[in-house]
Amino acid sequence: MLKTRLSEQFDLRRPIALAPLAAGATSGHLAAAVSDAGGLGLFGGIHAGGPKWIREHIDLVRSRTNARWGIGFITWMLPKFEANFQACLDEHVPVVAFSFGDPRYYMARAKATGAKVLCQVQTIEGARTALDAGAAVLVAQGNEAGGHTGQLGTLPFLSQVLELSGQTPVIASGGIASGRALAAVLAAGGEGAWIGTPLLATHEAAEVPPLKRDPEVHPIWMGQSAGSVHGVRAVAEVIADLCDGAERLLRERSRTLVG
Repeated sequence: MLKTRLSEQFDLRRPIALAPLAAGATSGHLAAAVSDAGGLGLFGGIHAGGPKWIREHIDLVRSRTNARWGIGFITWMLPKFEANFQACLDEHVPVVAFSFGDPRYYMARAKATGAKVLCQVQTIEGARTALDAGAAVLVAQGNEAGGHTGQLGTLPFLSQVLELSGQTPVIASGGIASGRALAAVLAAGGEGAWIGTPLLATHEAAEVPPLKRDPEVHPIWMGQSAGSVHGVRAVAEVIADLCDGAERLLRERSRTLVG
């Protein structure tokens, strides 16, 4: 069994966090399934359903799992979704994640409720800001991720963030959908992975109402890891394959590489 500072800090069986996603791609259904499978389930708080939707999905997650879970927000959009964020604080959500933009004001409010904060960053400057604000975990996002917003590839950027993170755990985001990719992240010093694309191709994700968009003409924000996704499976199977494959590869390689 893989054991990292991410899994220890959040009492996880698997060092995997679900990318919170947004709009029609996110739900408490998927978050609960990830948490129940041993990972950290997160759903997106940037949703047109408003605080009523937020509370409904908080109740749903709480009814389906006793494991750790949380809600993520696109930081620059929070001024338009203040009511959603306040509902998250009022419900004392245990884990809150932020991505894109300066999170300091919102991080302070989340931490004041006792929440642990993850912060996804795309630049070294963003990593320093998140560290100074007291993020519990940094998420180093490479440009292989869905949305392709990172400036560097995942491994080069992860390596740079690890050099300055000190005692703060760092996990990677972008292009991770196989045991081999997760093994690379862990071997580099990362404490786990934040993934979205492979978990969207699951039965539990199908509980999210479809966006009804034509993929031939509408952009689909999948990451470059889509090439490692070969069918629709259960969340638990996807996470187990990722982690068991990484563990097996790391054990085999350590015997031959380290003498």
